Amino acid sequence: MLLINSGLARFIYRADSFNAELFAMLGAILLGAPIIVHAVRSLIHGESHMDELAALGIIAAFATGEYVAAGLIGFFMLLSELVETRTALEPEPPSNR
Repeated sequence: MLLINSGLARFIYRADSFNAELFAMLGAILLGAPIIVHAVRSLIHGESHMDELAALGIIAAFATGEYVAAGLIGFFMLLSELVETRTALEPEPPSNR
């Protein structure tokens, strides 16, 4: 919602307004923080997954001031993790009714 609000603020105000940047920054932090934390934990345990590359992309986009891009990377990574988790669940056996 914060990324959508950022887009609306860019439309209502000007493209480089403080409100639009603030919404985008908060959205990027909320969406990117779990990925970055998971990537750091994986690296501490000596494991390597795709999350490390996504975390690097989020940090790079955030450092260059592209908060919307950082938020979108986080959004799509969390969405792909949700889809992966849902498809990995075993189906229930059919009932004999």
